[in-house]
Amino acid sequence: MKLIRRLIGLPLAVVAIVFAVANRDMVTVELWPFPWTATLPLYLLSLGTLAVGIVIGALFAWASGSHKRAQTRREKKGQERKIRTLERENQTLKTETERLAAPVEEQKSLPPAA
Repeated sequence: MKLIRRLIGLPLAVVAIVFAVANRDMVTVELWPFPWTATLPLYLLSLGTLAVGIVIGALFAWASGSHKRAQTRREKKGQERKIRTLERENQTLKTETERLAAPVEEQKSLPPAA
């Protein structure tokens, strides 16, 4: 998996660096409804917008999986509860088996009646 990440990540990093070097010109960005303006390099605007989009997409993907994660947690708790119940039942059956087997063992060890 690390190899795949490097094989994909390295060319993307090279493309981003080449893009940044080629687009160093300053641009002025006006945020229309607000009276704010910002002057920054074009590559920073482009790559920054891309990064913000990736983060927002990741947040939406994480939020959309919350139902499945909650369902998995509930199932896991139910399975753990069932395991505990079965372990208690198993222990009870072992104890009962040992209790019932004890008289049989005692009869085997007694000498035969004459």
